[in-house]
Amino acid sequence: MEFFHSPIFLPILILFLGALVRTTFGFGDALIEMPLLALVISIKLATPIVAVFGFLLAVAILLREWRFINIRSTWRLILASLIGIPFGVLYLQYIPEPITKLILGIILILTALLNIFYPKQTPTISEGSAYGFGFVAGVLGSAYNTNGPPIVLYGLMRKWDPATFRATMQSYFLPTNLLIIISHLSSGLWTTEAFHLFSIAIPAVFLAFVLGSLIAKHLPTQKFNKTIYAVVLIMGVLLILTCL
Repeated sequence: MEFFHSPIFLPILILFLGALVRTTFGFGDALIEMPLLALVISIKLATPIVAVFGFLLAVAILLREWRFINIRSTWRLILASLIGIPFGVLYLQYIPEPITKLILGIILILTALLNIFYPKQTPTISEGSAYGFGFVAGVLGSAYNTNGPPIVLYGLMRKWDPATFRATMQSYFLPTNLLIIISHLSSGLWTTEAFHLFSIAIPAVFLAFVLGSLIAKHLPTQKFNKTIYAVVLIMGVLLILTCL
């Protein structure tokens, strides 16, 4: 009982919930974890832990579902993102972050509502559109660390099945997370306190991975699609709330 009253209980619970969402749907962990963790621990402590667990979950999901990766979309998205990254510096100088998050949030909410209430009217995009979505992701990732929403939108509008969606998301996010981790190590964010919390949270995140894998395995495609748009809706609302 003492553990539930411990100051580390809430951070571990938040990391568990984020890992559960990431394993089940292939994205959404950081967007859930960062705002909630900021309420109970410092951002400097939360940031490196979230990044490493995101990387480890991506590896674990890929080991399970690597056969479902859409290679053609992956390399297009990564290449375009690399091209867009340098432009993020310029974007950062001229476009305020709240405006960007507000626009992204509105786009995500409208996309989710359209798919929830009018699924047959949702447009399907071509493979080549990965260049555009990847470029925007690179710009936003470089400027505001918000490269996720454009990639998620691309996967949704490609109408991928659940396994392809999860696997391809990880194949894109894996190198991104690795670069972020390297930057955290070089900037000294990995303190003794961060290592301590990370090590204690490992069992909870592992449990979330096991449970999320079971849910993903038995979740029908139709229910997966409806649920994932609900997650996108929440993502849009959270983005808007962060810019207020």
